[in-house]
Amino acid sequence: MRDPNIEREYKQRVASGFNQAASGYDSPSLRAFVTGADRLVELAELQSGQKVLDVGAGTGNAALAAARVVEPAGQVIGIEIAADMREVARQKIQAMGLSNVEIQEGDAAAPPFGDNRFDAVICASAIYTLPDIQTAVQEWRRVLKPGGRVAFSSLGTGKDRLYYNLLQKYGIPLPPVMPLQRVNTPEKCGDLLRETGFEEIAVHAEQLGYYLPQAEQCWDLVWNTGARIPLQYLPPQALEQFKAEYLAAMAASATDQGIWIDWPGIFALGRKP
Repeated sequence: MRDPNIEREYKQRVASGFNQAASGYDSPSLRAFVTGADRLVELAELQSGQKVLDVGAGTGNAALAAARVVEPAGQVIGIEIAADMREVARQKIQAMGLSNVEIQEGDAAAPPFGDNRFDAVICASAIYTLPDIQTAVQEWRRVLKPGGRVAFSSLGTGKDRLYYNLLQKYGIPLPPVMPLQRVNTPEKCGDLLRETGFEEIAVHAEQLGYYLPQAEQCWDLVWNTGARIPLQYLPPQALEQFKAEYLAAMAASATDQGIWIDWPGIFALGRKP
């Protein structure tokens, strides 16, 4: 997706979708965003006093986790394209009383900083929203200091194809190769880091899944995440039908334990030479 006009429109849809999802993004039924961000920061092995950039910061889950690690002398800057997501993150920062973290407007694919500025760049569950992933990772490498570390998380290929099958049924236009498909296996993530000049690469997958007790809670997986973005193409009546079919299928999958939410997390790390 290198056509500037197409890329600009895509980013506008991403910002709009996440602005709409911001109020429910921290819903308990989406708790893997928090556990995944915490796990990413743990794997990044940040140190006290480091300067960290969180790209695609969302509501600040990874930025807050990183700030607790690098305090008191360290600093975390989060950049996020969606204004409503930034506002939620700032409210959380204020509530926690943290003074070493800030959230700024910024494009995760083009960090507005000079070369060799950060000890670490982290990206929790956002890389697959970027139209040109390779260029974005090259930009992350640019702003890292020599020896600095990158750490990002992505989603693997799950067993549940319901959402994508419904998109096709309702004729919602999707690109031939969606961004997620470029980073949905550990092998692809490792190749991406090698191709963008990183070394000491480590990639592995962890299951972050969980059970939800009611089908209605499953709608959060669509309505309060980036999965909402393609649904902007649907008129209201079709959207209601889409939701009804989705919830009926999720309810049909329930067991005695509840409805299993498959969340195959991938964690990738590398170091700038």
